[in-house]
Amino acid sequence: MSKEGDAGYCCSPRLTGWEATAWYAGFVIVSALSMFLLAKASKSIPIGTAYPVWTGIGAVGTVLIGILVFKEPASFWRLLFITTLIASVVGLKNPLLRRRSLSRRNDSLDYYDKVFIDRNGPSGSA
Repeated sequence: MSKEGDAGYCCSPRLTGWEATAWYAGFVIVSALSMFLLAKASKSIPIGTAYPVWTGIGAVGTVLIGILVFKEPASFWRLLFITTLIASVVGLKNPLLRRRSLSRRNDSLDYYDKVFIDRNGPSGSA
């Protein structure tokens, strides 16, 4: 792997010294915060919703930073597909879809609890 292959390199312009260090530190801090928020979100919503929303926010944020900070082109097609990605994320976070998903999830948890209790007794010990 080349020296340019590390994770932070793709997120920073070609800088050296303290400027590069600041970009790498920012990358590590934001990545840790992002993972923490994903873990927190997955406790209250299904991971099948949390992960796509998490990756969608990251993708949209990366494209917007590219356009606004690094002056990447904002073509019609690029903006159209980013808009459809945002619409998909909003659709996944729709409360009606979430409510149905959670009710199905609770039904499967109830079934699992019944099977677990039947196999292991009321205390859950083997």
